[in-house]
Amino acid sequence: MQKTILVTGSSGFIGSCFVRKYYKKYHIIGLDSTGMIDRKPDFVQYVGDICNAEILNMIFSNHKIDVVIHTAAEKSLIVCESDQKKAYNINYTASLHLAELAKRNQSKFIFISSDQVFSGKNAYSSEDSAVAPINYYGKLKTMVESELIKTENTAICRTALVFGKIPAEQQAYFDSIKSSEILAVQGFIVQQTKYCLENKLKIVLPDDEFVSPTHVILLSQQIDSVIYNNISGILHCCGNDRISRYEMGLAIAKYYKCSHETICSKGTGDPLRPKDVSLSCHKTETLLHMKFPDFNTMLHRYM
Repeated sequence: MQKTILVTGSSGFIGSCFVRKYYKKYHIIGLDSTGMIDRKPDFVQYVGDICNAEILNMIFSNHKIDVVIHTAAEKSLIVCESDQKKAYNINYTASLHLAELAKRNQSKFIFISSDQVFSGKNAYSSEDSAVAPINYYGKLKTMVESELIKTENTAICRTALVFGKIPAEQQAYFDSIKSSEILAVQGFIVQQTKYCLENKLKIVLPDDEFVSPTHVILLSQQIDSVIYNNISGILHCCGNDRISRYEMGLAIAKYYKCSHETICSKGTGDPLRPKDVSLSCHKTETLLHMKFPDFNTMLHRYM
């Protein structure tokens, strides 16, 4: 029997990819503050604020939800620091209210968390490593995780620097920032690097910040496997390597046959961004019966 899945942030980077990839496999209900441009057949879209308890209650009243994939969040580290009340309401209060609704309606809850729960002092943090966030975004993710881990039928999927094809809904914004020398959106790293290198523009990609980048299609496949295998607990849904943004830039230049001369490898000294949030994912690979690719493989497989 086809499962009914509620995807919050269904017009966002992660949510829209999952919808487009799996709308035939599942009956998907979306919730976002804006509607998707290219609606899929049988896809039900609710337009509303994740903080609006009334619309959440209405969705659960109108539908028998089997799985909730909670991708909606305020993702900007800067916004989370500068407007902590807003970030708290979206990333903490709304997340826990949604989790409670899922529990009450016996729905599986999949929470998209982040590598930002770690301090950045250690390489290859595992699913069981101690968390110690250095920014408010990571602190809120950690606070939600600490509540959800007590709940059955809940999967906490930590991911990292999610990149991939830019959704049509975000193309205009990308066009407005693509010539910037600083990454305005981490997930646009491939497209922004390519644009800057092709146009001989400087782009700053630090060689002292390490991550385990994740293509958004890979993340969608990992989430699908969480559903299929009915996995709960903490998972690291990411790519299988430790790489700096500078090394990513070199790989992008090689893939697109561009000169890498305009890449600046000097660190930004951003106090909000931990230095090494590379993730170990061996445990998660075993649970999901998958082998996760590295960044270079993802470039060739998905871009």
